[in-house]
Amino acid sequence: MLIPQMMADKLRRRSSRLIPDQAHFAPADEFTGTLLSCPDGDGLTLHVSGKIVQVRLWGMDAPEWGQPYAKQAWHHLNSLVWGQPVTCFVMERDRYRRLVCECYGLDALSINLLQVYFGFAWYCPRYAPYATHFRDAQRLARLYKRGLWRAPNPCPPWEFRHSKKT
Repeated sequence: MLIPQMMADKLRRRSSRLIPDQAHFAPADEFTGTLLSCPDGDGLTLHVSGKIVQVRLWGMDAPEWGQPYAKQAWHHLNSLVWGQPVTCFVMERDRYRRLVCECYGLDALSINLLQVYFGFAWYCPRYAPYATHFRDAQRLARLYKRGLWRAPNPCPPWEFRHSKKT
């Protein structure tokens, strides 16, 4: 599938900043690891300098297991990162102590944004309010009925999680 030039510019890898010690990650740090597994459509388990690092993809939320398109989102994420190094830029830590990162594969495109662009995740304005390129990618996915947007009324994962609690 062709990606419009405007969106391709947004997908390009940002300039990198190397960090001397990858044992302690903080916001704005960068690290590269090899994929061990993808637990779901918005998470990665990476092997980084002899350590296992749990990464949550920033700015997006993929369907939860038990929701329609959860398996497809997981397959798509695997297809983007399997067998190649993944470079991640740390944004923050979540409440489960995972690193929340924007990640890139060998093709220098944002994995996070590709998940949204191809319709396998929702843009989360609550956690990334200024990431308008994610909003634009979601609009394109919805317009062209890609991935989960083929469904007539897809339920966002945060609503699905809330409904399971109550």
